[in-house]
Amino acid sequence: MDKDHPSNIFDAAANSGKERKNKPASPRPLPAEKAKSFDDKNVEGMLVNMDKMRREIQRKIEEIYEKSGVSQKELEDYLSNPNNFNQAEWTRVQANRDRFLEKIWQAVGKDKKKKIVLKEKKKQTKKRKGKMLGHRKGWLPMR
Repeated sequence: MDKDHPSNIFDAAANSGKERKNKPASPRPLPAEKAKSFDDKNVEGMLVNMDKMRREIQRKIEEIYEKSGVSQKELEDYLSNPNNFNQAEWTRVQANRDRFLEKIWQAVGKDKKKKIVLKEKKKQTKKRKGKMLGHRKGWLPMR
């Protein structure tokens, strides 16, 4: 068959690919200094540094609580009560809180978010039932 009229569609596609000059760029490997390998020693060092930072932050937080004379629970109660702030401050605090939580959920992922939210709901709904004085389920009465 002649060149202008290929025998099947596959020949036409093969020939048209040869005429194409703009080929997609293949990914280039990173230079040696930019490509970091994470071996066990590097990872352990990073984890040790993160643990040191976490302990330092925790120590500073406890120091602040001691200096202020306020416990963590009291501070949480104060910050969660809108009566302690004017309307503009409260909306600003809530907006910052929402942005912070959104960043956390993006980092954690949607699946984890669903699990954590369900766990929080279970904690809120689950309350220990008080025992009635002198009556316990499954016990024989003494009198």
